[in-house]
Amino acid sequence: PVSFSQEGGRHDLLVSGWSHPETHHRWSDGENAEIYFRVRSYLGKNLILNLNANAYLGGGLLHQNVAVTANGVSIAVWEVSGDAIYEAVIPAGVMKEDGVVNLKLGIGDPRAPCAVGESTDCRNLGIAVKNLMSDYVR
Repeated sequence: PVSFSQEGGRHDLLVSGWSHPETHHRWSDGENAEIYFRVRSYLGKNLILNLNANAYLGGGLLHQNVAVTANGVSIAVWEVSGDAIYEAVIPAGVMKEDGVVNLKLGIGDPRAPCAVGESTDCRNLGIAVKNLMSDYVR
């Protein structure tokens, strides 16, 4: 797994839309968050992606809608709420020959805790990601 935490985090994979790392996770900040990674030994097979995350639900949100694209192709829509593993399959045809994946997360309704009277934190929080894992579909 690729950690998003303060210690041991792979901060080089995060392209845009991310706040600073915290002890156990990193928040998306804004409507879009982007991750860029390469599958080392790409074999032309479908990949399964697992994202360990939860959502900021300030102001009465029930969940955070997250639209997931890989290399420009829609692969999932998640309703992120509690701490869980959110899963998507990246079809082999979406992968580039060199194993590159440009993963984009469209955050439906990011909110600033300061705007809903919960704290002085004015980041537009969406989801808090702990780690990311990918493997071939078996």
